[in-house]
Amino acid sequence: MAANRFRTAKLTDDEPLRLRELNKLRVLDSPPERHFDDLVELAAQICEKPIALVSLVDRDRQWFKAAKGVSFQQTGRDESFCAHAIQGSGILEVLDTKADERFAENPLVIGEPHIRYYAGAPLVGRAGFAYGTLCVLDTSPNRPLTEAQRAGLERLALLTVDRLEDWSYQQQADVSSRILSTLLDSMPDAVVSCDSDGNLREFNLAARQWHGVDPRLLAPEHWAKHFDLYEPDGSALLATEKIPLLRAWRGELVRNAELMIRAKGQPPRVVLCNGQRLVDAFDRPIGAVVTMSDITELRDAYSDLQQTRA
Repeated sequence: MAANRFRTAKLTDDEPLRLRELNKLRVLDSPPERHFDDLVELAAQICEKPIALVSLVDRDRQWFKAAKGVSFQQTGRDESFCAHAIQGSGILEVLDTKADERFAENPLVIGEPHIRYYAGAPLVGRAGFAYGTLCVLDTSPNRPLTEAQRAGLERLALLTVDRLEDWSYQQQADVSSRILSTLLDSMPDAVVSCDSDGNLREFNLAARQWHGVDPRLLAPEHWAKHFDLYEPDGSALLATEKIPLLRAWRGELVRNAELMIRAKGQPPRVVLCNGQRLVDAFDRPIGAVVTMSDITELRDAYSDLQQTRA
């Protein structure tokens, strides 16, 4: 009886942890992206191969985040070359698949796309587990990669990991941003912010309602008129240098600054403002934020109390 010439990669003890890290990326089944397409194009060019893949090894399949030279987007894990490659720390290179007992009768070798050569660099994440590989393939047996080609493939694999993890962080940041916007819109106080260049950014629901407008790319000298900002007694437009958000953006810690909002179609609203500059991890300014609390009723009640006492 002929020996089985198709060997499935064995699972390691840390496979559950590896799958957990892969799933944390939340990249499986995501749409194609140019950054990953560029990476497989570069890998194919550097290694001079017609096929290149960013292959992520899931529980029962390998799925391609980017693919050059093949029309399908996934295969079963049992027939995956990359399932073998992720078990090592360096590039797995197979010069002739039909001469290797692990792959000789692999469906991808004896059938489409008739793979005869494979080289895969593991995509090892920051937690130390391989998500999959950046690999190049050919339909003919090949000579070994040159040292320059191996180095190029390894560097591209590192870039691919960075891109995968950055993509994941960006998705998480987008979710956090939507959660934050929802929370801000549910607040009774108004919240406004600007970026490091002083451009208006965040206007929560209360701020939009109080001002009656959405933020626009206006110079600070136009903020008072556009957003109906007045002195606390409503006698005159607020001077530009008194605007709490501008003061905070310039580095001032703003505490309990009063002003009046006199938006069209609304009764005058006296608000108490608190704000400060925002900085990044390197203490570089990235913008400013101000919260505004409506104290109109409190001011009216205080005024009535004073009159009663008088």
